[in-house]
Amino acid sequence: LSIFMLGLPLGLGASYLFSGLIAQTTGGWRASLFVAAAPGLLLGVLAFFLPEPERGAADPGVRSTPKSQMGAIRAILAIPTMWWIIISGALFNLNMYAMGAFMTSFLIRYHGLDIDHANRFNSVIYGFGGGFGMLVGGWLGDRVAGVRINARMQMVAIALAVAAPLIWFALQQPRGDYWRFAALMLPGCFLLYHYYSAVYATIHDIVEPAIRGTAMSVYFFVFYLFTAVGLFGFGRFSDAMAARAVAGGAVAADARALGLHDAMYVIPIVSTVLVFILWAGSRTVERDHIQGGRAARL
Repeated sequence: LSIFMLGLPLGLGASYLFSGLIAQTTGGWRASLFVAAAPGLLLGVLAFFLPEPERGAADPGVRSTPKSQMGAIRAILAIPTMWWIIISGALFNLNMYAMGAFMTSFLIRYHGLDIDHANRFNSVIYGFGGGFGMLVGGWLGDRVAGVRINARMQMVAIALAVAAPLIWFALQQPRGDYWRFAALMLPGCFLLYHYYSAVYATIHDIVEPAIRGTAMSVYFFVFYLFTAVGLFGFGRFSDAMAARAVAGGAVAADARALGLHDAMYVIPIVSTVLVFILWAGSRTVERDHIQGGRAARL
């Protein structure tokens, strides 16, 4: 699962690197969209040739009964752990999309980098930190799950408990000290990416093979809906903090930098809340694993 998910951090890292270079060269961001479209179109065509694997082939002996679409959704929402995972996904991806959408602007406004160098920093943080974090998270998740099935969720909770103060201290760095900011944000991002490997694997642990695709769809539907609303709220919060800075005597450019800086503290705060949500979810995994048929082998 970690191998297949590597497209997320590596794609983000590459997009930051190339979009920054293109924006610096052309003086605008629109040209980078044309560059991104070409591989997207190619991969879309190649997707038609991917073989469809047999459902449950990796789970010999696990009972799985066909269900209607609504029946599958009801079965998924009847799993207590799925509620904790869905809530965690909504909050976690708000964090990740806020970082992805605003980190370049933060480095430009607050630390004074140009768009090319800001995106280079992001490329390393997301591409290397995120990709390596996903691989290590998957490896660790497999090891701890072999000892205790709910240990994946607990491992992610511990990872986020360490990531939150790292990101907090990264934001504490003075203006212009972007190297120290990156040195703290890189391991923070590394630890955040443990979430995808371990939590997505937990969904497969507690949901029977026939409805796993639907389970992921329900999860994605809720978190994208929440993330869209949350990012709008994040932007409004940044604007409100900027207006407060103006009222305190800051000039417009400084106010925008200070407003975004203050809004970024939402990320470590939400990460701390996620620690408790993931730990609570870990307490129901073992029961849901058994009831979902993951231990019922013929």
